[in-house]
Amino acid sequence: MKIFHLRVLACIGMLLFSSQGFSQSYPGFPESFDAGTVTPTGWSTVLFSYSGSDGSGCGCVDWQWATSYGGYNPLEPTHSGAGMLWYNSYDMYSGNEEAVFSPAADLTTYSSGTNTVSFWMFRSNDVSAGWGGYESDFVDVYVYSPTWGGYYYLDEIHDGINQSPTVSAEGWYQYSYTLPSFFSSYNDVQIVLDGISEYAVDMYVDDVSFDHVPLPPCTGTPSVSITTVPAICINVPFTLTATASPDPSTVSGITYQWQSSNSATGPWTAIPGETNATYSTSITTTTYYQCLVNCSASGLTGTSNVDTTVVTPIPGTPIIGSNSPVCSDVGYNPNNIILNASDALAGVSYTWSGPNGFSVTNDPSPTQTISDPPLSAAGTYTVYASLNGCSSGSNSTNVVVNPTPVPPVVSPSLTSYCQFQTGVSQLTASGSNVLWHTAASGGVGSSTAPIPSVANAGLFFWYVTQTSGGCESAAAMDSVLVKNKPAVPYTSLSIYYCQDDVPAELTAIGANMLWYNSATGGIGSSVAPLPSTSIAGTFNYYVSQTVNGCESDRATIAVIIRPKPGKPGVAVKNYCQGDFSLPLAATGSNLTWYTTSSGGFGTPMAPIPPTSYADTQYYYVTSTLGVCESDRAQLVVIVDYTPNALILSNQPYVCQFDSTFFTYYGNALPDATYNWTLPSGASLLHGISQGPIWAKFDSAGKRVITLQVTNKKCKSPITSYILDVRQAPNVSTNIRREVCQGDILDVSLGYANEKIDNFNWNFDGGEIVFGSEGGPYGIRYNTSGQYIIEMVANTNSCPSIPRFDTVTVHTLADAHIGTVSNSNICAGDSIVFTTERYNPAYLYQWQPAIYFGTQNNQSQVYGFIEHSGYVKLQVTTEFGCTSTDSTLISAQPCCEVFFPNAFTPNGDGKNDIFRPVSAGNQVIKTFFVTNRWGQKVFETVNPHIGWDGKLNGVLQDLGTYYYFIKYVCANGRVFEEKGEVILLR
Repeated sequence: MKIFHLRVLACIGMLLFSSQGFSQSYPGFPESFDAGTVTPTGWSTVLFSYSGSDGSGCGCVDWQWATSYGGYNPLEPTHSGAGMLWYNSYDMYSGNEEAVFSPAADLTTYSSGTNTVSFWMFRSNDVSAGWGGYESDFVDVYVYSPTWGGYYYLDEIHDGINQSPTVSAEGWYQYSYTLPSFFSSYNDVQIVLDGISEYAVDMYVDDVSFDHVPLPPCTGTPSVSITTVPAICINVPFTLTATASPDPSTVSGITYQWQSSNSATGPWTAIPGETNATYSTSITTTTYYQCLVNCSASGLTGTSNVDTTVVTPIPGTPIIGSNSPVCSDVGYNPNNIILNASDALAGVSYTWSGPNGFSVTNDPSPTQTISDPPLSAAGTYTVYASLNGCSSGSNSTNVVVNPTPVPPVVSPSLTSYCQFQTGVSQLTASGSNVLWHTAASGGVGSSTAPIPSVANAGLFFWYVTQTSGGCESAAAMDSVLVKNKPAVPYTSLSIYYCQDDVPAELTAIGANMLWYNSATGGIGSSVAPLPSTSIAGTFNYYVSQTVNGCESDRATIAVIIRPKPGKPGVAVKNYCQGDFSLPLAATGSNLTWYTTSSGGFGTPMAPIPPTSYADTQYYYVTSTLGVCESDRAQLVVIVDYTPNALILSNQPYVCQFDSTFFTYYGNALPDATYNWTLPSGASLLHGISQGPIWAKFDSAGKRVITLQVTNKKCKSPITSYILDVRQAPNVSTNIRREVCQGDILDVSLGYANEKIDNFNWNFDGGEIVFGSEGGPYGIRYNTSGQYIIEMVANTNSCPSIPRFDTVTVHTLADAHIGTVSNSNICAGDSIVFTTERYNPAYLYQWQPAIYFGTQNNQSQVYGFIEHSGYVKLQVTTEFGCTSTDSTLISAQPCCEVFFPNAFTPNGDGKNDIFRPVSAGNQVIKTFFVTNRWGQKVFETVNPHIGWDGKLNGVLQDLGTYYYFIKYVCANGRVFEEKGEVILLR
């Protein structure tokens, strides 16, 4: 059986149904869809999935009943009649799903025979339909019963002929299916056609039908056999089964009748109502059974074999008992659950059940034992008896299982002792009601913990339990290991040293030895002691060995230190290199001489030290008393070297007033004493010891330097060095000490004591204008300040003492014309001139003097400009240093003269005077004004005076007046001009 849950459908295909006649059809079937009803009676549709729209060409989204169609694809002819079922795949979307359900059929009235489903479906050729190979729409076929609660899958049929199931040509094909027999138990069985759209060609179904094929009638004499039940327990139900031939599921008309008897040969009595293939009953005595089978069509009857059923008695309920309560799990003594059962009948077997999965079946023994039961074994145990397959009632008993405690904790689980060790402790364990045993199981324990004996070596065991709630635990084992005590180490009994001898570590033969300072007690060391020989006497040391953690007794070692004599008396012996030497001597007895401070072999013969080379020699001597030799006394022989001396210089001569250095050359060391002697006229600049010794020589001539070197008491011969000191030239100079910035300074030589080979001049950055060698020179300094002129004269490769002359260069005055009061200048104008900087200590002179008169030594002056030309400023400092500046003045003639054409001499201060107006400085020869009758009313030669409109103090009449002017311009030209002017008031 297949349970199917419908999936979502897409509104793309179309389906149609038909019916085919069977031997017997159910009410409402077959359905040919020819009645013209839009929805046939009892049919319905369910839309499971839809993604299109009802109004876009399809007109509907479900299965449709159609007799004609005007859509995109031509409607195929029906299988029969006027109508069919149509699934509109084209107007539905891919994946749309819709199912059509038939009316329900009641199959319970057709319990025998075969029930079938059939329909006709049109299979299309997609190419002929014009869809280029699309043939994927399909119909899933199901049988559905709501009472049964599921869909039974029958088949899947695709629209296209080339898909499953394939067919050879386009057309109508019938599909029939036999239903499972269990559907004859339901009265609501429906055919379901589930259309699945893949947006391809429409699908058509016609003539859908439910049909029943009845079984054929039986013929002849049937036969029958029954199963036998040879024995049965009294009043226990049992079932007999008859098997007929032919099989009633394949033919009709077969009936049964069961019979019983008290004898295998009858007489037989029909059992009322028992007419089925099976018969169930129970009995109290042995009974015989047979079954008759009748074929109604032939009227013939068959008789089965005889079944003899023997009744067996049932045992009584057994009596049960136990040894409850018991202890759980493993204890020191065995822990068991013992179960007992008894029954009056002989030969019975017992079946047990209980907690923790306990189960025993048909065991003839009346006793069951559960060893070391867990706590989960506590509970109810049940038993019943069986005899020949017949079982009694059950009986039960409750068993209590108390917990057995865990073994006590033994700490430590193994205790080790050494043989004869003291301080042995009682064994210990952590638990309650502890009992100590000498065996792992059995016996009686003691509550007193034992104290192990260490008299004998070996491994010994004890066992300990704890008891709680009457249950004794399993035993925990406690072990005691008694290890053998080792013998003392093997060693020398006595060791001898002289006082201050170098001792060796004490030795012994043994394992894990410990060394002590006392015979008993104390803490031992694993490091063997190094005896001290500094004090004479007898000293005892003790050593033990430890094997397996057990220490032996201590062995004694005696160390005997003999006294040592004192060192011989010695004194340091000094020699100079090459001195005669004698044998060495010391104060003491039995002297022995050595060449090393330790080791080596001594001799009684005193050594003679060599003096051929400087050295510090060490000799050693001892005195001996008995077998002990003293420490070695060190005798030091010092042979000091005798120095030699040689003076070296860096040059064969030196110039007067110059310096040179001298160095010692020889075998003397820096710590020797060096006695240098310089001649008169020479001075030591610096240097000691071996040098270099720097000396300055101020006196010319052959000068002698001597040196003697002393090493302690050993002196060198006096050595000397003759130095040629050459005379240096002496020259004077003639130089002016002050000069102005930019001026030429004259430099020349004065006195010279001898002929000069060459001169070296350093003018401290001054510019050499002229001169060479001994001069004279002309030097210019363009920057103020102090300058040092250095001159060195050279004669015979010796320079003179440098001569230095200091020259002060004074700064020039700052002569800069700053501002001019007017830029548009006419000849004869007065102009203001100003310097940029002013120093009252300086002398300021303005030129040409005719412009400025006596205006000198001022920072601001007025100049009367007669004509174009340069104005010059000369500034002189207090040191006589002069600087100048000039500016070009362009003075224009400015010959034009202007007159107003009217004036108003009314005393208001505005335009009250009539006079010539000019930018220049003209010289007026004549200027007069006349009235209309030619009378002069005003006359002047002063350009700054004008007519005030009066004549002899009397105001003149309004009207026109006439003027005339004659003047000489700054460039010397003579001009005349006349005109009119109106007097107004």
